[in-house]
Amino acid sequence: MSENALQYLLMIMTMNNDKIKLDFLAYPVGSHRVECPECHGGQDRERSLSLSVQEREVLYFCFRASCNFRGRYRTKPNIVQVVTNKPKVAKDADLPGYHRYPINDNNNNTQGWEYRAIDRDKTTPKSKLEIGEWVGLHFPRRITENYAMIVEDRKSAEMFSPFYPTIALLGTNFNSQKAEYILSQGIHHLTIALDEDASAKAVKLAKQWHLIDRVLLLDKDIKDQSEAELEQLRSRL
Repeated sequence: MSENALQYLLMIMTMNNDKIKLDFLAYPVGSHRVECPECHGGQDRERSLSLSVQEREVLYFCFRASCNFRGRYRTKPNIVQVVTNKPKVAKDADLPGYHRYPINDNNNNTQGWEYRAIDRDKTTPKSKLEIGEWVGLHFPRRITENYAMIVEDRKSAEMFSPFYPTIALLGTNFNSQKAEYILSQGIHHLTIALDEDASAKAVKLAKQWHLIDRVLLLDKDIKDQSEAELEQLRSRL
């Protein structure tokens, strides 16, 4: 059986209100690049559809500008559970011994807080996050372009955002929830810029996520760079 035939065998489509749902359980958990069932990859039949498969959901996005096939599809669990708990919302409160800084979405709405220790000792964590059910991204400025750079910490993002659209990961974790939100904002191309200590992580994420199409390895964190170094970094983009 050819690879294309196998893809269509695994990709069971049903029409529901003009939306195509994918039975993605036949795909293993991870990232996949396949032919889009909506536009079929255009004349070149390219594999323009990116799939990010989790155990019970898939994030799908066609990268062809003329195709709007994108979204998230969740399967129903075998056992229906009634959830009575209220959604977890970030607490809006000061924390003794810490300065707090807002974590904003792309519409400048505060979704949570980052607490940074004023005087750190061995028993005091350097920072704490209070984000409730927010995906855990920080946008220093609103991004209207279809590209952006993702960095590890908020201070680096704040410093570089006047020069280039920048998003803080608030760590080095990147998952389907973060990807879904970024795509929902019309951002289709990401550059990941991490320091040398996280270079292996940056390369791994770029291989896992087609949304991340460029990797920049830094000698040191952006927040520690001089103005000349920041200008040099900007010239690489």
